[in-house]
Amino acid sequence: MYSRFIHTAAAGLLMLSAFACGKQLPDGSAEAPISFRSGVAVKALLDTEGLKGETIVVNDMHVAADGTTMLYMSDVPLEYKDAGWTATPPCYWTKGGLHRFAAYIKGQQVSYRQEDEALVSEEITLTADDQPDLLYAFAVRDLDTSTEPHAPVVLDFRHALAAIRLTITNMKEDIGELKVSGYRLQNIVTGASFSVTAADADAAEYTMQPASDGYTANHDVTIPLNGSLTLYADAGGVGTDGSLLAWPQEVNGGSSPVTLVLTAESGQIRIPLSTSSVSRWYAGRRYNYDINLSDDYIRVTATVHPWDIRDVIID
Repeated sequence: MYSRFIHTAAAGLLMLSAFACGKQLPDGSAEAPISFRSGVAVKALLDTEGLKGETIVVNDMHVAADGTTMLYMSDVPLEYKDAGWTATPPCYWTKGGLHRFAAYIKGQQVSYRQEDEALVSEEITLTADDQPDLLYAFAVRDLDTSTEPHAPVVLDFRHALAAIRLTITNMKEDIGELKVSGYRLQNIVTGASFSVTAADADAAEYTMQPASDGYTANHDVTIPLNGSLTLYADAGGVGTDGSLLAWPQEVNGGSSPVTLVLTAESGQIRIPLSTSSVSRWYAGRRYNYDINLSDDYIRVTATVHPWDIRDVIID
């Protein structure tokens, strides 16, 4: 049976780890520090450094052989060092039992709820200039069955939001240059919160708030004839690729579909974004819209790209 208490003769360093990783060590220390590395480390708003410049916050629920549980790491910040993340002072592996980790990025309005081992957000209102990266990860390590019990824990971060990219191609020969002074996404839900548990990391629950006027950007752009422009690419802090973060939601909202409204010299141009292939935005996916404006028609096509491709990996 595992003992949940450390002996009074424990070394000073071990006492420091107990302070950082919980008030008690469940069964003594294995004298191997717990370290982490990111698997899927792609931020929603493209960043070639991935998560390298971020601070990861980790919680760890330890489960002993008799089923006793104890929060072993409580909101412990990790810093990127030597191609991985570690705590200062270090946290040490126990000699046995199960560790269930829940991680998020510091400062992204997410917290840990101990009673059901869930990561939850407060209500967050997204705007064109307020684009928080809502990333979360869960991991499990069974020290009694793992072949490499003290290897770094891999945190595969998931995205709680969707990313929308809007590329406009101007083929309107009747006006030539298309001068736009502002644009808005109407009928889009901008305020919501979410929660997700370690038991079902694939099923985040969202509490949506009533739709507001949506995203609005007052920004003068000119799209030359037969030229293209990615909206939001240079308006606010929304990423160099022009992605705009959005809560998962219905796009084809019946009589109130999500609509892009361009304010141009020639008048407003309304462009519904529901297509035959995309009627809903899901978390963890990128939606690239190509919008062709001509004298006779507006053509909208959308392609969907998952975030689970490992195009940015930090080992």
